[in-house]
Amino acid sequence: MTTSCIHSAAPMPRWPALPRQKPNPLQEEKVSTESSAMTTAPAKAYQVNRAAQLLDVSRSTIYRMVKEKRLVMVKIGKRGSRITAESIAGVLNQPH
Repeated sequence: MTTSCIHSAAPMPRWPALPRQKPNPLQEEKVSTESSAMTTAPAKAYQVNRAAQLLDVSRSTIYRMVKEKRLVMVKIGKRGSRITAESIAGVLNQPH
C-alpha cells in the first residue's frame, strides 16, 4: 500500500501597496541618548541617502544640488558628510 502525500500550498494573497508619502524633514526623528531611553528631537543633518529619499531624487542629484549651492553639505571627520535639514527644508519650500 503506497500513499502519496501531495502538498499543495495555496499562494499567499498579495496585499496592495500602500501609497508612499514624502516625509517631512522637519518631523522629529528618534535619537538615542546616553541614558538609552529613546527621545525625539528634530534631526539637524541627514545622510546623503536619506536626503535623497526626502527630496525624492537620486544621490547624484543631491551631489549636483550641493555643487550648485542649492543644498549645504557639512563634513564629519575624514569620510563622513551630511546634508543640513535647513537646506533640505529650503528646497522643499521653494516655489516651483
